[in-house]
Amino acid sequence: MKQTFFKIRESKLFQYSVLFIIIFNAFTIGLNTYNLGEFSRELIKYLDYLITIFFVIEISIRFIGEPRKYF
Repeated sequence: MKQTFFKIRESKLFQYSVLFIIIFNAFTIGLNTYNLGEFSRELIKYLDYLITIFFVIEISIRFIGEPRKYF
């Protein structure tokens, strides 16, 4: 299992996906500074939840796939 997470962590697809989500997250944060309608605000709120879940999964994959633990 550890080896599988290491392979996922090192894959270019995973790294580019994380980069894309970071840029997308910055975009949604920027959108949130404008006066938007109720639907748009709700959509951004749910996107924020999904992005947070993605980052929890991402850090879990990176932690489990790390060959050396430092603590």
